[in-house]
Amino acid sequence: SKESVKKFVDLGIPYIIDERITEISWGANEGQPMGEDTKLRFKKMISEWSKGNLDYSIPGGETGLSLVTRIDSFINDLKQRPEQYILVNTHGRALKMMITRLLQEDISMMEKYKHHNTGLYLFEQRDDKFTLLKENNIEHLI
Repeated sequence: SKESVKKFVDLGIPYIIDERITEISWGANEGQPMGEDTKLRFKKMISEWSKGNLDYSIPGGETGLSLVTRIDSFINDLKQRPEQYILVNTHGRALKMMITRLLQEDISMMEKYKHHNTGLYLFEQRDDKFTLLKENNIEHLI
């Protein structure tokens, strides 16, 4: 993430680091190659969260409820910011959760949102409602 925003920082654009939008703790999967065991644990987590079991986590990892709580807290603060344009840089699972929460969708929808490394999701906020304008846009990489 830090490398992705380095050019903005180098230009002197103000920034903050917010722990609420860091990637989830993967517990037993943290730092492990994507073998059969890690795939099974990941699929089980996604399945449980999609069924509404937000208390589930990969052993030793973060629950869906914890992720929802911190993402919602971040979004509530984001809505209050006075800036016209805000760049938010985060990781995959936190990004997917944020998208569903911004669009007020059920978290079971999060798997439909794909992301390329440095893919851009552009939202417009009007009052309390967010509208998705660009999805996983990579034109800046071409």
